[in-house]
Amino acid sequence: MQIAIVCASDNNFALPMMVMLSSAVINLDKNSIVDIYIIDSGILEKNRQKIEHLITRYNNVNSLSFLNKNLEDNKNLYATSAINKTTYLRILLSTLLPNLEKVIYLDSDLIVEDDLIKIWSIPFDGCLAMGIQDYYFPTVSSNEALENYKELGLNTDTPFCNAGVIVMNLAAWRVEDIGNKIMNYCETTNQNDQQGINAILAGRWKLIDPRWNVTLSSLDSFKNTSFYRDLSLEEVRETLLSKPGILHYTSWFKPWHLGLQRLALINNYYSQNQRSRFYFYLKMSGWFNPLHFSLWLWLRKSILFFGMKLPHQVKNMSLKLKL
Repeated sequence: MQIAIVCASDNNFALPMMVMLSSAVINLDKNSIVDIYIIDSGILEKNRQKIEHLITRYNNVNSLSFLNKNLEDNKNLYATSAINKTTYLRILLSTLLPNLEKVIYLDSDLIVEDDLIKIWSIPFDGCLAMGIQDYYFPTVSSNEALENYKELGLNTDTPFCNAGVIVMNLAAWRVEDIGNKIMNYCETTNQNDQQGINAILAGRWKLIDPRWNVTLSSLDSFKNTSFYRDLSLEEVRETLLSKPGILHYTSWFKPWHLGLQRLALINNYYSQNQRSRFYFYLKMSGWFNPLHFSLWLWLRKSILFFGMKLPHQVKNMSLKLKL
């Protein structure tokens, strides 16, 4: 089977994007091949060459292409330090990739822990896209999801999906000119791309198992047990962490950051198992040579040890001595 993956990155996300792609390819069925498309938002030439060299080592990578398109004329698109205009290019994939019927779009701050063929093979059943209902904003009426949902004529319980993992029905998007509709919506409402995607695709998502986008920063908000009816909510959350299809590092504090801030130390302390999975795929990716990787990892572990682990140990020891 042949699948297509699309992702986006600037130079700051080149490393995590390579880790994400490596994890996706490593876990792909060995009898399948993948075409990879990277939306390039300023990746340095040396890193482009590095990505090309590293990703084409895998036998099941059929092709690697970089996509570029200038959005400077789209001056009304909502953008911040965290939301780059380039992320809006995923909205235009039906035009940028005219020969493809569907793609899997993946954010660059995640790792794939299972075979993507499993979601690629799910039929659309007439839907425009397949996605995972957002853990924190499960419906359009959720706080800060779609404030204008009533004006759009949407029911309060209309699902709102996280746009970090989307299986896109490009053939249907072309027929209905969905890409331009979303872009026009975003420009006229000053809402971000995730809001625009959900506004136009409302009611036409096919929801898939939440294990395919385990958004770590909002796992505590997860309440949807419809895919796991025999389990309690707590058991579902434990299952999502122990058997994820995709781990999505949605916190501000990413596993490749040094983690010097107090909040970063706290976040990193309680997500050590999930961070270790990123480090595993980073090592497998070949981004660093073995010595460089060891030093890179040692620095981050040392910061966590002296900033969080050691003070905890000292505090616990003091409490025991008092007893």
